[in-house]
Amino acid sequence: GLDVLAVLQHGGDVQSLDFSPMANFLVGGGGTDDKFGLMTHKTEGCGAKAVLWQLADDSLESSAPAASVDFADIVRAVRFSACGRLLAVGGEDRQISILLPQQGLSKVLALHCLAGVRCLAWSPSAHFLASGGEDNQVCVWDVIAGS
Repeated sequence: GLDVLAVLQHGGDVQSLDFSPMANFLVGGGGTDDKFGLMTHKTEGCGAKAVLWQLADDSLESSAPAASVDFADIVRAVRFSACGRLLAVGGEDRQISILLPQQGLSKVLALHCLAGVRCLAWSPSAHFLASGGEDNQVCVWDVIAGS
């Protein structure tokens, strides 16, 4: 059988993973959802975040994250653009964040959605980003224009 090469710690339930196109980064998004009856309560340190690990020559440089970003609610989708220079992160907070993985996940753009985000897809040119969510719609965003 296959051996596990590494076990990485995220700090929350992992909901989505993506390798960068050049295979120099792995990102994981997620968080912990504490449910009580019909209500959902977020607890302090629930792990709602995106975590970035650095890779080198198809192996991990370190099991410690290279960077992480906390979010107000669970991260459901993470996706690198085809060029690997942009990272889209979306989730239950009804926002898509466009981050720069080469700069420690600094945020360059925030797109506000009407419902929680479940999936993301970049166009090959990274000009457009599509998002699907809990409102049963697919939205296409012009990332270059910022809308």
